[in-house]
Amino acid sequence: MYLTEQITVLGNRHFRIYAVGKNPAVLLEGAVSAVVPAVAGQVQSSDIAPSINHLVIMHAHFDHVCGMPGLRQLFPGARVAASAKARDVLQRSKVVAHFFAEDAAMTRVLCNEGYLTETAGIAAPATIDVDDVIEDGMCWEPSPGVRLQFYHAPGHSPCSLVAYLPEGEVLFSSDCAGFPIDNNRLFPIFFESYEKYVSTINRLADLPVSILAGAHEQIIQGSKQVREFWNLARTEAEWAREKIILLLQKGLDEMSVVEELFEYYYTGNLRIYSEQNIRLCCSLLVRRVKETIE
Repeated sequence: MYLTEQITVLGNRHFRIYAVGKNPAVLLEGAVSAVVPAVAGQVQSSDIAPSINHLVIMHAHFDHVCGMPGLRQLFPGARVAASAKARDVLQRSKVVAHFFAEDAAMTRVLCNEGYLTETAGIAAPATIDVDDVIEDGMCWEPSPGVRLQFYHAPGHSPCSLVAYLPEGEVLFSSDCAGFPIDNNRLFPIFFESYEKYVSTINRLADLPVSILAGAHEQIIQGSKQVREFWNLARTEAEWAREKIILLLQKGLDEMSVVEELFEYYYTGNLRIYSEQNIRLCCSLLVRRVKETIE
């Protein structure tokens, strides 16, 4: 699917990969291994195949990196780029092993949903190498006249990046402002820091954005709709923080609070992830909120 003349959307609605530019192009997002066969077919039927020069990891979570080994096989000449913090995380073999265990569970879910007719069949690596580090404010020109600006976007994770294409006012937001449970609800994902998460949302909301291209579920088009999304992202984060504080003040222990959050959020699009994964996510939310009140 072509989003604009310079942007091709690959993958599926759960896990999107964006090709920016043409001959050469840059791929943003690494997704999960299960989408690699689909990407291979999509690339063959498009005009971006001949020259992918970079594969960009937007942050080091399993659902954004586990497709990278397969993508490297598809594009053997491409260099992998990420933030310095993501590079360091991806050199930890225990972390990477955990990522690919989650990736295997995700493959089973996507098979059951009918998204897969084949799997990537690539062995999980011990680590994932990053060739180039992306600094805050760095600007690339993947194709003549196509400028791609990168910004660090902490809050969801300390290694998060977003990318901005001034031509067309397109922001590739990855997971910086929440996971769409459905068209009206977001799962707030301030896994690193509540304050940094809200600060990142506020900073990005100042950019002129007509297309918000997230990693999962939604591509939001129209400046009014994008502003509404930022407002929803703030509201969902604030509600979650207030809810967690209220439950703690009532005397619930941390695990009971986690379970209440899990029961509330584990629905809709979020159910493609394992229960164990989302319980861990809810636990991180509780810890980050406790840090704001201690």
